[in-house]
Amino acid sequence: MQRLNNETPGKTIVSLDPLICPCSTMFRIDEPHLAWCLDALTRGEIVNQITVDADAAVGARLALDRMLAIA
Repeated sequence: MQRLNNETPGKTIVSLDPLICPCSTMFRIDEPHLAWCLDALTRGEIVNQITVDADAAVGARLALDRMLAIA
């Protein structure tokens, strides 16, 4: 987040979870953890599911659609 703040003067970047530093779980974004998640999905298990309230879901969906449109 500090990098984003430094790279975007005039904008304020805030964490969506003020209780946990986002960096504390970034190390889990790797092949073994992805394989674990995909293996669980093949067994019909959902792990690490993200849920948000309906109001937040509208903005989240818009952000995801915009990110996917870039690719």
